[in-house]
Amino acid sequence: FPPMCKLQPGNYLLQWSRGMAMGPITRLDLHHERSLNALFRDKRPKLFLVFESKGGDQMRWTDRSVPGWVLAFQEQFGRAVKFVLAEPSATPDFMNQFGLKTSDAPTMAIHDTRQGDHKFRMREPLSKAAAWAFVKDFLGGRLPKDELR
Repeated sequence: FPPMCKLQPGNYLLQWSRGMAMGPITRLDLHHERSLNALFRDKRPKLFLVFESKGGDQMRWTDRSVPGWVLAFQEQFGRAVKFVLAEPSATPDFMNQFGLKTSDAPTMAIHDTRQGDHKFRMREPLSKAAAWAFVKDFLGGRLPKDELR
């Protein structure tokens, strides 16, 4: 896209070929109340992808910070869980709630509010296979309940 200052006002229709884009993925912004409200109005469990953005203060994730397999991952699980990118250094309250340290990134965590307030986090290093197993175990009810409070 051109820089915002060069975009003309109006509506745009953007189209990508299959496999060229992914989404929707929400960015966790603890300082934006409307964004947080919208995030938690979604009834699906929240799958937090905890990746350093490598974009400094602006939390811009790049192909160097988000693994390439996330597209296929989101295609498979996007209807069941809400995907949320979390920048560890910009979300210390979130990290604390899940018992995570910045050094734990990259990792994943799940917050399920459908029947209570259940939190889960990956206990092994992030890999494609570990991510698939983590979400499948969660959806299949095989993760221990109330792992984190």
